Amino acid sequence: MRAITVRQPWAWQIIHQGKDVENRTRNIAGKYRGPLAIHAALKPDREALARLPMRAPEWVTAPRIFDYGVILGVVDLVDVHDSTACYRSTDSYCCSEWAEPWDVQHLVLANPRPIPISEQPRCRGQLGLWTPPASILDQLKAVS
Repeated sequence: MRAITVRQPWAWQIIHQGKDVENRTRNIAGKYRGPLAIHAALKPDREALARLPMRAPEWVTAPRIFDYGVILGVVDLVDVHDSTACYRSTDSYCCSEWAEPWDVQHLVLANPRPIPISEQPRCRGQLGLWTPPASILDQLKAVS
């Protein structure tokens, strides 16, 4: 199993809100396909957090306070492709509403499996895809 560190609120949205594409400037996954733990970075994407409403409408389920430095859950990495492979300028369509259309790699994610808050393992993240510490791999395999 591999892991990826993602800033909040994006990490939460991957596990809980249907974000099925992670946009990266390069293919950090290589040929890897399979279970992928979603680790919440220690620092948030402040611009994205600022866009969240202070008083959310009823339909917004995102929390106002996010967890950092923990693994939120596991997804399946099912594909990686260049944005040009799925973008059609005639109808501004990409493979997902979460996919950016220009000069990025789309890591296509499926089947999110959240870890209950009380059981989320705390660990240090890394750049690129990384292997979680052996001490928490068994817990993650139970979710995958």
